[in-house]
Amino acid sequence: MSLQFLQVSKVRARVNENGKRVSTEFLLALDDLVRRKVDAACSVHNGGRKTLDASVLGFVSGRAGQ
Repeated sequence: MSLQFLQVSKVRARVNENGKRVSTEFLLALDDLVRRKVDAACSVHNGGRKTLDASVLGFVSGRAGQ
């Protein structure tokens, strides 16, 4: 398992707090989701600014204006 964006122990701890377990397949899919969101955020114009902020994340997550 090769994860690039997640700390597995923190994800597992959070899931465990809710009485659930997490599979390797879930962790890989979550890591891929984060990678795709970061890539999408990097491709947003954002008024020419170099810094990504919460509004960019909202935009790429479909939550713009919330």
